[in-house]
This record gives sequence, structure tokens and C-alpha cells, in this order.
Amino acid sequence: MGGELLVVTQSRPEHLRVRLEDDPKPFPVVCDPDRQVYRDFGLLPGKARMFLSIKVIGNYLARMLQWWRVRRPVKNEDLLQLGGDFVIDQSRHLVYAYRSADPTDRPSVNQLLEAVRTTKRSDKL
Repeated sequence: MGGELLVVTQSRPEHLRVRLEDDPKPFPVVCDPDRQVYRDFGLLPGKARMFLSIKVIGNYLARMLQWWRVRRPVKNEDLLQLGGDFVIDQSRHLVYAYRSADPTDRPSVNQLLEAVRTTKRSDKL
């Protein structure tokens, strides 16, 4: 099994640079302030009412009880933009896609690892 992690954020480069100075990551993080990659992967904005669901409120409260810091939104970031998690094989084929239904909806680490494990390895890029 092998793979690389890449995070795509809608932050602008100057905002991301400051955030990574405060909270460095051991993997690459790239900017997509125009959200073109989000659209290319079929990630749509959610509705404002999703923040009022019991599930989302409960998930945020649980995270805050574990000392998770709520981050202030940065100018031009779309708070409604939903994320996703994807696995792309070495032949550049999309082999796993998880499009979030709300801001707290993510696949488990085990789901992602299984998607990577079952991805056929190729020597070609």
C-alpha cells in the first residue's frame, strides 16, 4: 500500500500561509480560492439550514468539548462550501469519492484506508 495525501482548501495563499505557520501540516496543502477543483469534483455548497441540524450541532459541540478551536471565517471563503474525500490511483483514475452532505460529514479513516488498500497499484503515472 502506498499513497500521498493532498489537501485542497478554498483559502487564499496569504491566509493559508498564516494558518500553516500557526498549525503546520506534514502534508501538502494547496489553495483553490475560486473553488474550481471543488466544482470539478462535484462538490456543491450546502444550505444554511444544515448548520441547524441536531447532527451538525452535536458534532460541533463534541469537538469543542475536546478542545477543538472554532476558526473565524476568512474573507471570501464560502462557509457553505462542502468538502469531500477522494482516492485517485496512479493512472489518475478516480477510484473512491465521498462527497460530504454537511460540514461534519466525513468518511472514517478506516474507509479511506480501505479505499487506498483496494486500489490497484500501477507503475505508470
